[in-house]
Amino acid sequence: MTSLSSAILLTVDSPVLALLLKVTLVLTLGLLVARFARRAATSHLILMITLTGAMAIPIVQMAAPHRVVELPGIAAAADAAIDVPATRPTRAAQLDAALDSDGPAADDASATQFASAGGASVWPLLVPMLLVGWLAGAVVIMTTLAIDLRRVRFVRRQALPDLALAGRLRHLAGIVELRANVEIVVTEEVSGPLVTGLTRPTILLPADAATWPDDGLLRAVAHEMEHVRRADWPLQVLARTICAVYWFHPLVWMTWSRLCLAAERACDDAVTRVADPASYAEQLVTLARRRQRGLVGATLGMAGRTNLSARVRALLDPDVRRGPTGWPATVATAAVAASLVAFVAPLRAARATVAPPASLEAQDREAEAVTPLDRELYEAAARGRSDVAGHLITRGARVNAVIPGDGSPLIGAVRSGRIDIVRLLLDRGADPAMPVRFDGNPLIAAARGGHLTLVQALVDAGAPVNDIVPDDETALMGASHEGHIDVVRYLVERGADVNLRAWAGQGPDRSGGEWRTPLLMAERGRHPQVAAYLRSVGARE
Repeated sequence: MTSLSSAILLTVDSPVLALLLKVTLVLTLGLLVARFARRAATSHLILMITLTGAMAIPIVQMAAPHRVVELPGIAAAADAAIDVPATRPTRAAQLDAALDSDGPAADDASATQFASAGGASVWPLLVPMLLVGWLAGAVVIMTTLAIDLRRVRFVRRQALPDLALAGRLRHLAGIVELRANVEIVVTEEVSGPLVTGLTRPTILLPADAATWPDDGLLRAVAHEMEHVRRADWPLQVLARTICAVYWFHPLVWMTWSRLCLAAERACDDAVTRVADPASYAEQLVTLARRRQRGLVGATLGMAGRTNLSARVRALLDPDVRRGPTGWPATVATAAVAASLVAFVAPLRAARATVAPPASLEAQDREAEAVTPLDRELYEAAARGRSDVAGHLITRGARVNAVIPGDGSPLIGAVRSGRIDIVRLLLDRGADPAMPVRFDGNPLIAAARGGHLTLVQALVDAGAPVNDIVPDDETALMGASHEGHIDVVRYLVERGADVNLRAWAGQGPDRSGGEWRTPLLMAERGRHPQVAAYLRSVGARE
């Protein structure tokens, strides 16, 4: 149970692992749906869209706004997984040592010390090594593809047309749809029919193709022409490029293998429309026995040995449904896949957090339950240490904890002026509007500090601009008193009431006090520019 909780927590806190989880989900669904497709062409379509969707997920994840999904029960599991021996130094002492270190080297050392001492995830330390390993694998695969493409280009340029063969092909043109832009050449570099090329598709035939009987030549040309009609070669190159990006993922290579088989089976189905399936299956076996030379990686061959038995069984099975996939089914499949990617990619998981207190009085009772982890999270947030804060949240620190005399972690982050840690806490479920007795709320703290970027982030996250916190008034009043005209303008543009009044009581019974307004606070702070602006938008005494 502990290892499972740790795995879930690691996935929640790591965007990279969250991305891999989404890619795995899309690949799994694509493989399952393709397995039940009744036509080979439909299966190929589903698998190609699946690989394309896997490539689109990181792009959509970066570009689209995140949608946070809370995972209930994880925080409790994390708390249960914490087991700190009594002889271990206190976590507060470890955090102080980490935060008091200066310089990049000290930062790295403190992060390492914190991760090992507290049992936090070592994932951030592995990221550079994993990145280098991933990049190396992708470069190797892309280099191999580039070499294959260069070789096949050289072979194609050295190949020559055969005049006798050309006459026979013109005779076959009435049976097989031969496109004018398709070049058919012969070469000794291949042992079976192949197709390659994007703008100038080329069918490569072995040197002895002129001696083949007409029916054998017909079947070979029909197979390769179907590859051209379906644009299988550029799709195959694209799929192999996607495999290079996800080379470490076994489901990607499984999808690639089934994609190649589906492409060949779809072309086999096209051949059965003009030839006997049994004779064609026999020709496939005969060609597969011949020595297969290179170029396979950058071409589509008629008779490779891989998956040959599956192709022959499908050819001889009278119950197999054959034929191309219609445009309505193609468009519908692409639309469903795009909708799935658009829904899954922006999702971002977060641990479910305890709802904020219903009243300030309830916070007094909750403050008694503050844990050392909660206090450490506040300190890390107040000092702008997003890396340490992330580890503490992983270990179960509450993002909405109320620290007596200090406020909440989000208020501490706002005071540090660091947008990165503010966004981290918001993504982990911090309440942008949670009031804290004598400390206001995050929006008031940001407005008083003049941090326009933080104010905008909090408002976008749902912080109400007109919330009144006893003894701390409103965000507009705080910004007006400190003279932050840019923040004042922004709050007014977002709907802040320039005539809203708040009672600021003094003393235990709050009997002595006054009514405050944004204009009163601007004048008290001696900021005539702010006061003039407030009057211009309707503020009154």
